[in-house]
Amino acid sequence: MPVVFVPGVTGVELRELGSGKILWGKGSNLIFPRDHGYGIARAIEVGPSRSRVVAGDVIRRLRLAGVVRKPVYQPLVELLEARGYRTGELANPRPGDTLFLYGYDWRQSNVESAHQLLELLERVRVSRGEERLPVILVCQSNGAHLCRYLTRYGNTSLEEAAAGRGAMPSTLDIQKVVLMGASNGGSLRILRELNRGRKYVPWLGRRWAPEAFFGYESLYQDLPAYTEDLFVDVEGGPVGVDLYDVASWMKYQWSVFAPSVESRLAQNRHPDLFGDASAREAFLERALRNAELMQKVLREDSGGTAADRYYLIQNDFNATPARAALVEKQGGWSTYFLGDEALDRFPQLAGRLEAAGDGHATLKSQRWLSETERRLLSPEVMNVQGSHFEMIHNPEAQRYLVEILADQGPGGLAPEVEGSK
Repeated sequence: MPVVFVPGVTGVELRELGSGKILWGKGSNLIFPRDHGYGIARAIEVGPSRSRVVAGDVIRRLRLAGVVRKPVYQPLVELLEARGYRTGELANPRPGDTLFLYGYDWRQSNVESAHQLLELLERVRVSRGEERLPVILVCQSNGAHLCRYLTRYGNTSLEEAAAGRGAMPSTLDIQKVVLMGASNGGSLRILRELNRGRKYVPWLGRRWAPEAFFGYESLYQDLPAYTEDLFVDVEGGPVGVDLYDVASWMKYQWSVFAPSVESRLAQNRHPDLFGDASAREAFLERALRNAELMQKVLREDSGGTAADRYYLIQNDFNATPARAALVEKQGGWSTYFLGDEALDRFPQLAGRLEAAGDGHATLKSQRWLSETERRLLSPEVMNVQGSHFEMIHNPEAQRYLVEILADQGPGGLAPEVEGSK
C-alpha cells in the first residue's frame, strides 16, 4: 500500500522557474537572504510574477560548505526504505513504488495544495492499474492542514465545503492519516513571524523581513483558531482581539502595517510583489477570511471524513506560546511574545504567555480535531519529546510510525514486515 509523506512549511525546495536555481532548500539560504527574503516572496496579486518560483523536491538534508549540517527528512526515508518501501515520484510513478514525498509550494493556500495532491494520487492509481487506490498519509506540521482538508473535502473549493458539499473521489481510499507535530488548531508563533520576520540561524543568519512572508496564504491558515484567549494587557488581563479582522492588524501595527515596514514599502520596492497599500489591505482581508473559513470547515462535521483511522504523535514537553501581551506606547502598540527580553519588565506576566506543547503548537491545538476525527482517532496517542520538528526523529515516534504502517489490516502488512508477527 503506498505511503505519502507530506512535510510542513519550509520543508520543500523552492526553485526559480526556467533556470531551476534553488532559492530555498540549501544551508546557505538560511544564512544569506541578502534581499530580505524577497526572492521567495509570493505576489499578493495574480500576475506573471506569481509563477516565477516553483516547488522542487522535499528537502532531505541541509548542507553548508559541502558538509552535512542538519538531517531533515532523510532519516524518515531511510527508516522506511530499510523496511522495504521503494521511493518514487508522484509526478511520474512506477507500479512498484510504495513511498512518495509530496513536494508542494508551501506558500500557497493549503486548499490548493490539497487539490494538487489529489491529482497526483490519481496518477499513482493509474500507474498501478487499480480501480481504487488505498493510501496512507503521513503528515508533518502544516502538512496536516492540507491532508485533513483533502480527506474531508477532496477537490472541493472552500465555498463549496462551507455549504456542506464535497467528498473524496470514489477512486481513492485513504485508510490512515498519521499526524506528526500537527498544529491542527494553529499556532501563535505564526503571528510572531508574520509580524517580525525570522532569523533562521542565530548570530550568523540575517533576518528575513516580515513582508517577505506576507503573501504566504498557508501561514494565515495556521494562525490560532482553537481559542480566543490569545492576548493580555500588561497586568495579564484578557484583551479581546479578532485575529481574523484586518482592523486588528492595522490597530496593533502588525506585519505590513508596522511603521518600519510601511517605510520600506513606501519606497516602491517590488510593487510586483506587494502592491500598494490598498492592495495589501485587500489581500490580507481575503487571506484572513479564507483562513478562518478553512479552520471552520475542518472543525465541523458536515463533510464527514473518508479516512478509516487517524493517529496522533504529539508533544507537551515544551513551553509553547499561548498568548501575546499588547502594550500601548506613544504612537502605537508593541506586541510581546514568549521569550522576548522586554517581558522582564513585566514580571506580572510570568506564566501567562505559555502553555504545554511542542514549542510551536500547544497541546490543545495539536488535539484540535473535529468530532468525527476524534472518534476515529487511535486510542494510543504517542507523546514524545523533541521540538515541533525534531520529534519526527525521536526513536519512539519512528517506532510507532513503523507499527502503524505495518498494521495494514486485510490488505496485508508493509514490505519486509509481512509475516513477522
